[in-house]
Amino acid sequence: MTLRRAAIALSALAVVALAVACSSSKSGAGGTATPSAAGTPQATATSPVTRPTPYPTPQVNGRTYTFGQKGYSIDVPAGWLVKPDEVFDKANARFPTDAFFSPATVGGIQPNISVVCLKPRPDQATTVAFRDGWAQYLSQIVRQPVTPTAVTVAGKPAYEFAYTQPLPEQTAPGQANAVAKIDVLLVEGGCRWMVTLAAPVDQAAQFRTFFDQALASLKFQA
Repeated sequence: MTLRRAAIALSALAVVALAVACSSSKSGAGGTATPSAAGTPQATATSPVTRPTPYPTPQVNGRTYTFGQKGYSIDVPAGWLVKPDEVFDKANARFPTDAFFSPATVGGIQPNISVVCLKPRPDQATTVAFRDGWAQYLSQIVRQPVTPTAVTVAGKPAYEFAYTQPLPEQTAPGQANAVAKIDVLLVEGGCRWMVTLAAPVDQAAQFRTFFDQALASLKFQA
């Protein structure tokens, strides 16, 4: 994955006042990620090898992906590329991000939907507090005010932020200078959940349809 694609796909996953995480991994066509062992401590004569516990491959039933350990399932748009555990942000995320990419790239943007469970925070223990914290963060990166809309996701109260996010300077002619974003967030089961759509500005309505269908399929497990 290029830095530009990673920034577009995952920049919304930062929490208030913390840095944005981005990935340097690359997904192949139709590929599914395997957790990396990079950074595993090497064995020494006096210490045993310590290996991280891998996240299991999600169960797949048609277009439904069930992430049992993470506690949710979601339907993926037909033909989209699935990349579980796309980012492991130790500072902010309780579990690595799961990302779903459209096969098409437009103006350097590969439309995608991402789902992440962020670590709980005492100051954002409710959906309303999470909403207020995210609004404060967005006010620092978006040129115009972003007003959240109350929505219902999986039968639970949630909030939606729809906005256009400026991108870093162009790296090649014809690349977009902004991306359409939708962040839907709620607090459930010990997670601050964030489900995000990133799409080309001029195709936001088209990809909004895919996003709404994915949200309608989202289920949390007890």
